[in-house]
Formats: sequence, structure tokens, C-alpha cells
Amino acid sequence: MENISKDQNVGQQKSKKKAIVIIVIISVLIIGGIIAFVGTGDLRTYNKAIGMMKNQDYSSAKEIFLELEDYKDSATQVKACDYQIALLYIEDGEYENALNILSDLDYEDSTDKANLCEYEIAKELYNNGDYAAASQKFTVLSANGYEDSNEYLIKSSYELGKQYLDEGNYESAVNCLDGLNYEDSEKLVDSIVNGTYSLNKFVERYNAMVDVMKDKEGITIEKLDANNLSIDQLTTGTGGTITFNNAADEEIDCRYEITSFMWEKSPWIFSDANALTADWYCCVAGFTPDSTYESVGDIIGDMVDSSGGGIYGSTYVGDLFYNISKTKSTITISGQFTE
Repeated sequence: MENISKDQNVGQQKSKKKAIVIIVIISVLIIGGIIAFVGTGDLRTYNKAIGMMKNQDYSSAKEIFLELEDYKDSATQVKACDYQIALLYIEDGEYENALNILSDLDYEDSTDKANLCEYEIAKELYNNGDYAAASQKFTVLSANGYEDSNEYLIKSSYELGKQYLDEGNYESAVNCLDGLNYEDSEKLVDSIVNGTYSLNKFVERYNAMVDVMKDKEGITIEKLDANNLSIDQLTTGTGGTITFNNAADEEIDCRYEITSFMWEKSPWIFSDANALTADWYCCVAGFTPDSTYESVGDIIGDMVDSSGGGIYGSTYVGDLFYNISKTKSTITISGQFTE
């Protein structure tokens, strides 16, 4: 009986050891399985995203690749998704959306695709008459030598210049058209810089009257040079100062359009009276188209007569208004449009 009990105990101990071994083995297998499962989880997720890309579900795939962060080439796959999304936008003609993606994307030929979007957007702006915005884009594209962007830049600049001209923004019009050599661009520039009331024409008429005064009256004064313009002023040979567009509300560039002028000299009392009169003739002639020695004489005569010997006189000639003012220290003669 005693031997039987000992055998039973030995058997039980062996069974316990066997059970423990089995439990350990099972535990190892379970833990190993868990580790294996976890270890291959990122791979399964990665492959799932790759499958989404094959099905053109690029947005969902991108989200997964972003979650995977540094796993394999997930960062590169994020760029690939963005690139493919941009291509779909391009295919649908949604160039702005595509450009929003491609502008900051460094992937394959993304730069070329971004230029394509810029080009298509610029053409659409041009076709819609937004020449200012189109010119900005074609300027960049032309610098990069992209397709026929330079031709579009020239056409955009031309149309924009004509718009500015219609608006009376002559300086901007000249900036767009000068040197363009497209259609009648140079003719348009000449019509601005040598327009009836441009600085060039004022100086031209002034200088023509200088010659007349020398021939008819024997009075010699210096001619003007438009290149000597300082802000909006020229100084004459008598020491007088001509200020153009001097009205408080004038912001028009006198190089292209003169709406008013004022000749002023102070002090004047010791100046040669004949030279001052000649200067007045030349200023009035400069401001008055198709003027002659006689017509200018009539204007000045009417101003002086209207003053009645006083300090102020004025006269109208069509849409032009002239006045003269004289004090002991300062004398002025001016003209302006009355429209």
C-alpha cells in the first residue's frame, strides 16, 4: 500500500510537470502569435493602402500612409497620392485645385505639371479679359520658357495697355505698350507721349513761339527741354517756374496729359518787361493747340484788359480758362480746363 501511494505521488508530480510544460508551450505560442500579428499589422495596413491606390482611392490611401509615418516608404507614398489627386484635378480641368497641391510638391514631374496649371489658368484669365492677372502669370511662365507664354505675354500686355489708355491711366498704358512692337502699340505710345496736351507738345509749341517772338519782336528767351522736368515743374529762361497740373485734386502725370499750368516769378519787378511778356506768350501758346502769334496776343490782351489795371484779370477761350495775377512781389499767369 505504501509503495502504491509513492507511485501515485510520482505519477501526479509527472502529470503536473507535463501540464506546466504544455501551458508554457501554449503561452509561448500565443505570445509569439501575438507578436507576429502585431509585427505584420503595419505591413497589412500598408498593403491595404497600396490596394486603395490601385483603385484610385488616393485620399483614403493618403490618410493611411500618414498614420504609418516612417513605415517603409509611406512618406513617399503620401507624395504619390497627392500627385495622383492633382492629376485627376488636371484631367477635370480644375487647375486651381491641382496647383494648390503641386505648388509645394516635390515629386516626379510635379514642377512641370504646376507650370501646366499656371499656363491654363493664365489662358483662362486672358480669355476672360483679366489681362492684368494674365500678364503676371505669363511673365513668370515666359521667363521659364514655357510653351508660347511669351506670345501670350505680349498679347496680354497689349490688351492691358489699351485698357489703361481707355481709362486715362496713361503712365500705366505706356509701361505696358512701350517697346512691345505688337500691332499698333508704338502708334498708341506716340499718341500718349506726344498727345495734344502732353508735356512734349506743350514744350514743342512753347519753343515754336520762342522762334516767333525772336522773328517778330526781336526778343530772345531760352527754349524749354522736356527732359528737365522736375516732378511737375520746368524753369524758363526768364527765371519763371511753370508748374503743371497744380490744382489740388490733380494726380495726372503731366508727361502725358496737362490739364492746367501756372507760370510764376517772384520777385519780378526788376525783370525785363519784354522778356516776361515773351515768356507769357510762349506759355499760353504751349497750352493752346493751334495757337498763333495773333491768337495768343488776343488772349493776353483780354486778360490784361479785364483787370482794368488791377491785380487780376481773366478770359475764356473755348474750354480753356486763363488768368493773370500781379502783386509787388509775385506775378503769375495760368491756364486750365473748365470741363
